[in-house]
Amino acid sequence: MLGCRHATGEEVATEVGAAAALKARAAQEAKAVALGQDGIHEVLWRVNSEEFNRRFRHIAIVDMARDRFDSDTARVLEAMLAAGRGYETQ
Repeated sequence: MLGCRHATGEEVATEVGAAAALKARAAQEAKAVALGQDGIHEVLWRVNSEEFNRRFRHIAIVDMARDRFDSDTARVLEAMLAAGRGYETQ
C-alpha cells in the first residue's frame, strides 16, 4: 500500500496530548473573554434574556388588550402584570 503509514504509540500520545492542551487553552481563553479579562474585550453588560422576554411579553399583552378592548382594560392588565412580576421568577 503506497502512502499508508501507521502511527506509533508515542505519536498518538503526543497528538492526543497536543489536542488536550489546545482544548484546555481554548477553554481558558473563552472563560477570560466571558469574564472580560483577556485585555482586548471588556464585558460592559450582559443581557438577562429571561427578564427581557418577560418584559417584551408584558408589553405585547398590554398592547393586544388595548387594541382588542380599550385603554382602561390595558391599564388594569398592566397593573396586574406589574403586581405579579415578583412571582414570575423560575
